[in-house]
Amino acid sequence: MEKPKKKLSAYNRYMSKALKGKMTGKTKAQRKAIFKAAAKGWKKGKSTPRSQPKSRASPAKGNPTGGNRRMAKNSFNMSKIYGLVRKSALFAPAAIRIAQKGFTEDAGIHIVKDYLGIDMRTGLFLLGNLRRGWEPFVYANVITRVIPKIGSFIKGLIG
Repeated sequence: MEKPKKKLSAYNRYMSKALKGKMTGKTKAQRKAIFKAAAKGWKKGKSTPRSQPKSRASPAKGNPTGGNRRMAKNSFNMSKIYGLVRKSALFAPAAIRIAQKGFTEDAGIHIVKDYLGIDMRTGLFLLGNLRRGWEPFVYANVITRVIPKIGSFIKGLIG
């Protein structure tokens, strides 16, 4: 015999309607944000999803409660700035060589020596040459990735 289907609670009915078709193809963080937004819209006793009104014109002067105002998007994005710092640190040794010697064969030989550690004239590998080319990039990565993580870890320990 079949078990009778258990009736969903009002909250579960609301959430299934509010989330229908919105979770596919999203990352875990995006799904979490969608779920939180849907849960925020739940009011006891209402079983249908509430749709938010579209943004309207600003309210009449002297009416501080009417109208919806959109927040301006913050254009200051630290991850983009950190990415630019890392990229510039990667290309800085080559740019310095080109600025010193111009676009010559000698500059190309020095750039290869800085990034690969191999002197093309003698065929020798020297770690010091390799270090000269990659050191700025390694330091930029430490500064932009490791130090912020340590800071957030310490902040979490403190409270």
